[in-house]
Amino acid sequence: MVILSEEARVNVADAARFVDAQVGPLLSVAGFAEAAMGVNEGRTQILYCADLRAVRRQVPGLPDGHEADAPVGACFDVMIELHADRLADVHMDGGSLETALDIVKMADLAGRLRDVLGRPVQDAAPVVAEAVRALFVNLPQRLSSEQEFPA
Repeated sequence: MVILSEEARVNVADAARFVDAQVGPLLSVAGFAEAAMGVNEGRTQILYCADLRAVRRQVPGLPDGHEADAPVGACFDVMIELHADRLADVHMDGGSLETALDIVKMADLAGRLRDVLGRPVQDAAPVVAEAVRALFVNLPQRLSSEQEFPA
C-alpha cells in the first residue's frame, strides 16, 4: 500500500481540480452533472455523468457500451483518470474518448489526445478540453443544424 504525504495528496487534488476547471464547464453545457472525484494512492478519477439516452440522441454513432437494456435515467459516464499529476486515461461508456473521436472522423484530435496520455495535466488538460468540446458540444450543434437545414 502506498501512503501519500499530505503535500502529495494536495498536489493530486490540485491536478484534479485543474482538469475539472477546464473540462467540467464544457461537459456541463452538454448536460453532464458536476464532477465526482475520488483520490486513492496517487490515482485520481474524475467522473462526469449525463442521461444516457440524451447523450445517445445528441451524439449518434458513439461506441456502444451495451446500454440497450439500461433503465430510464441511466448514466452515461465520462471518466478522466490521473496518476499523480499526469493524465492516465480518458474513457467513457463504450470505450475510449480517442476511439469515439476516430469514429466521428476526428482522427487528428484523437491522435493529439493519445499523444498527451502520460503527460502532466498542465499540458494534457487543454487537449482533453478540446476533445470534449469537439465531441459533446460542437458535434451535437453541427448535427442539430444539419437536421434543421437539410442540404
